Amino acid sequence: MNRHDPEKPQNAEPENPRRQFLGQCTGALQALLFAGVAAPLLEACETSQVIAARGDSGSELNIVVSSLDADGKFLVTGDSERGLDDKRILIVRKAPATFLVMSMECTHQQCEVQPPVNNAINCLCHGSRYNLDGDVTAPQIANQAPLKRYQFTYDAARSIITIPL
Repeated sequence: MNRHDPEKPQNAEPENPRRQFLGQCTGALQALLFAGVAAPLLEACETSQVIAARGDSGSELNIVVSSLDADGKFLVTGDSERGLDDKRILIVRKAPATFLVMSMECTHQQCEVQPPVNNAINCLCHGSRYNLDGDVTAPQIANQAPLKRYQFTYDAARSIITIPL
């Protein structure tokens, strides 16, 4: 005689411990994969900040750098604040009043490089790599040039970098 359990619908599939186990493993694997992808992204967010810069009559770009509170910190201008080569600008703090201001245009085939991760600036187009000084560490062509550097002035009292365009 079949007994009917009132808690289970009659047409429900019987419990399958193997299926439950595989479902739990899949969930755990997804969590691990997310953590593996999220960790580098979160690390990059810790060290960079996309900012809004203002151009005065299109002749210069004024960028507040007060968020760069330690050596090695960097920031990248937003999509609307671009340099002469129409690429975003990377600013790296080297010392309390020393900065490097560089184009994010790869010198191999002019793709836009990625913001720094683990002290390396990578071009995803063809694999060129630069250090935080903009020097080539993994060239794709002989005598590949470093990232273009911009001339700038730094107003320490207002913590503003001005780049003439």
